[in-house]
Amino acid sequence: MGAALKVIRDWPAGLDAQEAVEYTGLAPAEIQRAEREGHVVFKRLGPHGRKICPREQLDRLMTRLWADARGDPLDDMDFGEDGDD
Repeated sequence: MGAALKVIRDWPAGLDAQEAVEYTGLAPAEIQRAEREGHVVFKRLGPHGRKICPREQLDRLMTRLWADARGDPLDDMDFGEDGDD
């Protein structure tokens, strides 16, 4: 016994900018850049105009960022000059 249980938050379908940062773990500047580049769209909804983004857009953003980060591992290796002179 005595093991601490971590509470897993049940994220809503739409998140505001701060929730998007908490959900993805990205920096606020990264979320803002994704919005500028059109990867995510925050839309004003509700009587008070709270700007929210669909969670599925954030999921796609994370998938894209992970795919871009992986790239081709051979691109990072330097094998020197080719011997095809």
